[in-house]
Amino acid sequence: LSWLEQRSAGEFAFKVRLASLDDLLGLARMQLEITVTAPASLQAGTQFTLRLQPAESEGYQLDLDGTLADSAITLSATAAKAWHWPEQSKVALGQIDTRALMEQIEGFDRNRQDIDLVTFLAGAVPIFDLPDHRSEITLGELGIGDELLSDIGLSLSTGGGRVDIAALKASGPVSDIQGAGKVIADAQGWRVDFRAGITASSAGESL
Repeated sequence: LSWLEQRSAGEFAFKVRLASLDDLLGLARMQLEITVTAPASLQAGTQFTLRLQPAESEGYQLDLDGTLADSAITLSATAAKAWHWPEQSKVALGQIDTRALMEQIEGFDRNRQDIDLVTFLAGAVPIFDLPDHRSEITLGELGIGDELLSDIGLSLSTGGGRVDIAALKASGPVSDIQGAGKVIADAQGWRVDFRAGITASSAGESL
C-alpha cells in the first residue's frame, strides 16, 4: 500500500508492506513495514523504515532505521503487551544539525503557522500525561548554530506529568558536561530542576 501526503514542504511518500502474506492468510501474527520518504525540496534528506513484529513471548518489537535530516538513525523499542506504548527503547543518531532538523519538522507539519511568542507565553501552561517509559539515547554530534557538541548520551524516564533525566553527558570543544534533572507539570504549572557540572576536556586546563 503506497500513498502521498501533501505537507508544507511538499509530498511525503508513505509505503506499508506486510513482511509475510502467508501470515495474514493464516491469521497468524504478522510483521509490518512502513517506509517514509521526505520530498526532495528539503535540503536534508529523510527516509526511514519502521518495522513492527511480535515479540518472542507477548507484546511486540519495534525497530526503525534510515536517515533523519541526513543523519543515520536507529531505534529499537519493546512492549510487554500488545497495543500498549513501549516500556523501553534505545535510540542512536549520527550527526544532527538543529537547523536541518527543524526544517524537517516544519516541512512535515500539514498546517504550519508562525507562533506569536507573546501570545504563547500568556496562555495556560500545558499539562502532559506521559506513559511509563525508559529510554537510552546516544548522539554522535549535535550542531547548535556555530557550536558543536559530541559524544552525547542521555538516560531518561517518563511517567504521568514528569520527565526524569537520570544522566546527561556531552563533550564540547574545550569542556565536558555532565548533568541530571527533572521536569514536572501539574495544575500549578511547570517545575524544572536541572543540575550540571562542566570540566575541562584536557588535564591541566581551566575554564
